[in-house]
Amino acid sequence: MITEKFGQDFCDDMRVFLPRYCELWGVDIVEIMPNLSINCIFKGVSDLYGDVVLKMYRRELRGVATEAVVLSEYDGYRFCRLLNSDVLNGVLLLEYISPATLLKDEPSLTNRLDAFLSLYKGLHRKPKNPQMFPTYMHWVHKAMRRLHRRDDYRDVYSYMLEASDICTELFSRYNEMFLLHGDFHFENILLGANGEYRIIDPKGVLGHPLFDLPRYLLNEYRFVRAATLDMDERLKMMGGIIEYFEKALGIPQIDIRKSFFIETVLANSWMVEDGREPKIDNIIFAKRIMEI
Repeated sequence: MITEKFGQDFCDDMRVFLPRYCELWGVDIVEIMPNLSINCIFKGVSDLYGDVVLKMYRRELRGVATEAVVLSEYDGYRFCRLLNSDVLNGVLLLEYISPATLLKDEPSLTNRLDAFLSLYKGLHRKPKNPQMFPTYMHWVHKAMRRLHRRDDYRDVYSYMLEASDICTELFSRYNEMFLLHGDFHFENILLGANGEYRIIDPKGVLGHPLFDLPRYLLNEYRFVRAATLDMDERLKMMGGIIEYFEKALGIPQIDIRKSFFIETVLANSWMVEDGREPKIDNIIFAKRIMEI
């Protein structure tokens, strides 16, 4: 499974690094965590730390593990705790959040929104080492440049041009640079044993806290899209969620709507880069939300 997912080079590296760090940190591996994404994650028990997660980055991502820097800066505040690391070799030892119930499994919309807001409010801080991180606008412009070099998906590129202009406009008004999670969705929010939610898997990017909202909104749109609703009903439901955030955070809903459009286009541009088919219907919906 690991070879199929990550390739032979990673499998060879794992045979070297896994025993080394298990011995160094006193870890007995219990299982490979399901739902592997771009990195390989193991659950284990450590003599030093108790229940842990051992995370191994793919070779091409080593040395750029901004996750470790973010977790170090927050030092357990609302995030899982970084216990130890070797960033050069792409190995992190993390606190295991138990029972690790995903926020997406909470059936009540209001409860989900309130749980997200309880983590979001007061979270963002000025980074100690801002040079370590790109800006959110850099992400947008980089995605636009990559699409520009392609001959296909010109429709996505056209939306990306619009999203880039809107992002530039928002950055001119929301110009304070805070340390953002960068992937603040409800699969990265886990319920701990004390009944409080904790955050995992930060990407690390700079921008105003506004830009940490739309990734979560995209997740809520999954539920809206899955419901048996016509377009007007979907627009009304997403509009209600955005209004909820406006009242809770004091950010004008038009700017939240704009950020949702930017994030939707950005997500689809990354899908193109990954060789997947973009979901143009989602972009069209986000544009309708923005223009209401």
